[in-house]
Amino acid sequence: MQDFGLLLLNKDFTAGGNIMLNVTVCGLVIVFMVLIVLVAVIGIFGAVMSKSKKSPKKENTPDNGRDNYDNEDEQTIAVITAAVYSYYDNNKSIKPVIRSIKPSNKNSGRGVWQQAGMRQNMQPF
Repeated sequence: MQDFGLLLLNKDFTAGGNIMLNVTVCGLVIVFMVLIVLVAVIGIFGAVMSKSKKSPKKENTPDNGRDNYDNEDEQTIAVITAAVYSYYDNNKSIKPVIRSIKPSNKNSGRGVWQQAGMRQNMQPF
């Protein structure tokens, strides 16, 4: 009788093992299939969005190598140029070339508290 009980127990364990293996394999297959579908959906979405956000082609207008200074007057440009040249005056090996003058984005879109946090985190110990 004992042998029959061990045989029955062994049979139940292997049957349960097959069920556990089947459930595990099915679960892994389902997870990877869902991941493949998500990758495909995100790829298609990215392709559609990149096509819709393409910038229009620029017009071919000759500018003779000069930047367009819409809001800057000549005196401001001269002052900025003089400041840059006076800064590099001591170092004769560096010849600065000014290609464009743009306004500085001082706070780069951050609020006052965000700037204070950035300053605090960037201070040396």
